[in-house]
Amino acid sequence: MQEEQLLDSSERQEISKFKETIVSHLKKWPWIALCVFVCVVVSYFYLESKPNQYKVESKVYIKKNQQFSDPNELLIGGRNSFRRSSRIDDEAIIFKSFPLIRSTLKELKFDVTYRKKEGLRTIELYKKSPIILGFDRKLNAQIPLEINIEVSPSSVNDFRLVTSAPFEEESLDGIYKFNQPIQLGSFSFEIRKNSDAETSSMFDDTYFVSFNSIETISYSYRNMLNFEEIEGVSSILTMSMNTSVPEKSIDFINSLIHKYIEQNLDEKNKVAENTVAFIDRQLEIISDSLNNKEANLEDFKSSDQMASLSMEGQMLIEKYSEIETEKAGYEIRQQYYDYLKGSLKNKDGKNLENLIAPSAFGIQDLIINDLVRRLIDLNLSKRKLVQDGNTKSPLIVQIESATDDLTRTLEGSINNLSKANKIVLNTLTKEQKR
Repeated sequence: MQEEQLLDSSERQEISKFKETIVSHLKKWPWIALCVFVCVVVSYFYLESKPNQYKVESKVYIKKNQQFSDPNELLIGGRNSFRRSSRIDDEAIIFKSFPLIRSTLKELKFDVTYRKKEGLRTIELYKKSPIILGFDRKLNAQIPLEINIEVSPSSVNDFRLVTSAPFEEESLDGIYKFNQPIQLGSFSFEIRKNSDAETSSMFDDTYFVSFNSIETISYSYRNMLNFEEIEGVSSILTMSMNTSVPEKSIDFINSLIHKYIEQNLDEKNKVAENTVAFIDRQLEIISDSLNNKEANLEDFKSSDQMASLSMEGQMLIEKYSEIETEKAGYEIRQQYYDYLKGSLKNKDGKNLENLIAPSAFGIQDLIINDLVRRLIDLNLSKRKLVQDGNTKSPLIVQIESATDDLTRTLEGSINNLSKANKIVLNTLTKEQKR
């Protein structure tokens, strides 16, 4: 009986406490409701003022060289930093290189941005602005980076223009006509109507024109670019950006890829030009030698000795000519080996970038071709890192170490090939004399 009374007493106390809690919270309900209301309002305004974010993605096929494998694999073997096939990683570094991004943005003229208010948001009008600010980028060395220009069209011919701050101690606030030259300090410009955009409702809005430093936005775009490999497909590079203006990012990525292709073609053309120049120099030397020998042969043919030659003698002359032709090919190879040894001794980055591939001279040794290609790729990667301002990057130290290892390996291979080539040349010379 006592136990039942104790249980009833405990239940009554708990119910009493629960009622007290409810009552105390009910007294505060206006504050709770106010907090909820404020949170909802703040969230609404935040979401309304924040621009929508989109993901722009592009896949790039990195074509593997058919003659050469990865430029680091044989060279550094099992080093962890280059153990994976680094072809994709190298290309990602090239895509994010500062000079490449800067030239892309400069070509797209991203140094001018147009915006307008839309509700609580300020949206960018990429290719949709009814007005265009035109100026000569060559004549205007300095542009007003720290100010906004407000343009409010008032009629078909006129607009009001206001600068948000002085530029070179000069401000503007007045009515101007379209296509009229306007001077702001040393900066000369004009406002034109965009024939490609909708202009019927342009008089209802105010447009904000701002200027961007190409150098500054180059770093921003670098940071926005993301790269990843498709799992199991090492030759596909996925490039993506999170952006509030997808059309602008699409144009940027497409132009960046075109610039990358152009850069690769330029580098290949430089190698081809160096190869042609080297071949031309060798052809001059060989042509002079062949002309002299041809003249001597013609003199010999026209002499009395030729008339008395037997059939066997005629065959010997033909054999001699064949040996001379074969010998000329080995002499060209020897000159290439000497050229390559000289380039390796002078470890100037420019010389190593522009090395001529052995295959251009009929040298089909796969190891030598691979080693030369890898040496070229490493030095190109180093140059791009330096151009990008990464002079203190650990990757440069790794590339320099890899270059030293590769150079030693290549020097040993070239010395062996050169010795073998000289043996063949000596044999052919003895055969000629015989």
